[in-house]
Amino acid sequence: MYVFSISTVLLAPKCLTMQCTACTVVPQYKAVFEKEHRNNWYSVKAYFIAQTIADIPFQIVLPLIYGTIVYGMTGLRSGAEHVAQFLFICVLQTLVGQSLGECWSLLTVLLLLLLDSMTALLL
Repeated sequence: MYVFSISTVLLAPKCLTMQCTACTVVPQYKAVFEKEHRNNWYSVKAYFIAQTIADIPFQIVLPLIYGTIVYGMTGLRSGAEHVAQFLFICVLQTLVGQSLGECWSLLTVLLLLLLDSMTALLL
């Protein structure tokens, strides 16, 4: 029980950080994405698949570095199996946080596009 509470305290802010990062990055690229999508350069699906694939190396390497440092500093259980489990959870939590952030930001962008089209219809 003690290990899980320490892991929760160490990993929860990391997931929230990844969500907030994704929520702020997607709206920044909205104008560029809209222009390129209207020119039929690529589809929405292709854009998000490419964005996800481009982010994967960072989402794997950075949590491994973070987890290695934190695991050594906190003095959790020793053993390769325990370290591997902790690092695996770090990577999974980062991937989930990034995915949730991208979903929320995509929903926000779609909502804004919907509102823009509704106001254009009303005017």
